[in-house]
Amino acid sequence: MEFDVAPGVKRSARFRVFLRWVKANKVASKAQLRRVLRAELERTQERLDARKKSREGTNSTVQRALAKQLDFLRWVDEKVVR
Repeated sequence: MEFDVAPGVKRSARFRVFLRWVKANKVASKAQLRRVLRAELERTQERLDARKKSREGTNSTVQRALAKQLDFLRWVDEKVVR
């Protein structure tokens, strides 16, 4: 599947990670990419919110992995899907 994005985006390291993510999720079309991305964004946001509530008041870096994943998914939504 070919993605119509700016040349600078294609050269970024995140784009290579995105291509691996697409392959791992077996995305075949742009519509399927949108569905998978929306579901993954919602699921990750819910997990992050639940983790924050359970760790409220502590200085914990447990949420860092979820926050990084959420940032990546938002980047995909902003730079590739739109």
